[in-house]
Amino acid sequence: MKKIALLVAFSFAPMAQAVDSDPEMVIKYRQDYMTAVKGHNNAIKAIVNGVVPYEGHLNMHLASLETLFNDIESLFPEGSDFGETNAKDAIWDNPEKFSKTAAN
Repeated sequence: MKKIALLVAFSFAPMAQAVDSDPEMVIKYRQDYMTAVKGHNNAIKAIVNGVVPYEGHLNMHLASLETLFNDIESLFPEGSDFGETNAKDAIWDNPEKFSKTAAN
């Protein structure tokens, strides 16, 4: 499985660098990213509440969230503040506050 993940990562790396940042694709990516965050949060809740017997997965979910949140600020570039999203206007209205909050 690790070999497959590495192969996929290396296969798409050059392509990712060549693609321009289409704001609509940035928004779609951000939404998918947040879906991953939601999935890890829901899994953590299920484990902590004893709904599922996967206590051994808890650290993986926590580590995944930490990794996802390390670069959360980059998901909200200028020009990606339109369309049907759940992103709060305050992110773009007060970018300094957002940067500080994201860093914390």
